Amino acid sequence: MHGETSDASLCKNCGVCVTKCPQHIAIPDELETVKGQLGGLQTKMMLPIIR
Repeated sequence: MHGETSDASLCKNCGVCVTKCPQHIAIPDELETVKGQLGGLQTKMMLPIIR
């Protein structure tokens, strides 16, 4: 995914990534956790500073 926007909130929870993961990680569940931890207002306010 070079050059494409990636964000945990873009996950459609389709499960395709789970079947392809060699480590059998529940990726949609993990992305939901990431979204909960990093998707808040504080993170959104910090992004322009970081970039």
